[in-house]
Amino acid sequence: MNRHLPTINLVAYIGLVIVNILALQLPFFGRTPGDVADLFFNPFTPADFVFKIWSAIYVLLGVFIIFQSRSIFQKEEKIMAEVQEIGYLFVITCLLNFSWLLTWQSLYIGWAFGLVFILWISLIVVGYRLTMYRKAHWSITVPFSIYLSWVSLTALANLNVLLIDLDFGFFGLSPESWAASLVVLGVFGCLLVFYLNKDYWFLLVLAWGYFGTYMKNRDADHYLPMVALGGMIIVLAMTIAAWGIKRREGKPHLNS
Repeated sequence: MNRHLPTINLVAYIGLVIVNILALQLPFFGRTPGDVADLFFNPFTPADFVFKIWSAIYVLLGVFIIFQSRSIFQKEEKIMAEVQEIGYLFVITCLLNFSWLLTWQSLYIGWAFGLVFILWISLIVVGYRLTMYRKAHWSITVPFSIYLSWVSLTALANLNVLLIDLDFGFFGLSPESWAASLVVLGVFGCLLVFYLNKDYWFLLVLAWGYFGTYMKNRDADHYLPMVALGGMIIVLAMTIAAWGIKRREGKPHLNS
């Protein structure tokens, strides 16, 4: 493994933060990511305030970078096993994040979905590799659990936007009914996560996303708000149950 990996990760993270700030402040192609989402009637997309979770994700990734960067200042330059296991995947996720922003804000919706899908797969691989380290520090596991969870929702929302852009008929369903079906699909996905590894951080983020879908559509004359609220309650129940199981197993409180 390249002994400069922690330094490369640090540079990639700095680039990630700078590009995301520019995407909001310039913004690219005269549109923020939120402006692009507003071009499409997508009831599944959560309320705007929910997207502040991106700031929390980048802060947590910063915690990971600080934790893994300790080896930079050690004479023996010993890289943590978990960081070696992640390898260059963190750098790849940063490049995919950059590229997704550019394609999304330039309205290349198909390319944007393809990139966020690959980002999702990359984060799944990171999560899988970290499962081999049962006692990995929370500053490594938690950031990637939360990142993966939010990108899962982002990929699903981007797929919906792509289908809207392609004038997909949603099998004759209204946009609200289709969004409700996506919420139900996500709940089944949460059941799978609960069964496989009891990752309560992943589940908590999904509950946050469903809360945002409820808040965005709460005044709609449709059953979507109740489905989103019900989905949030079910996922929160799974989150609490997963936390309790991990606690009984003696897992550290902050480990995923």
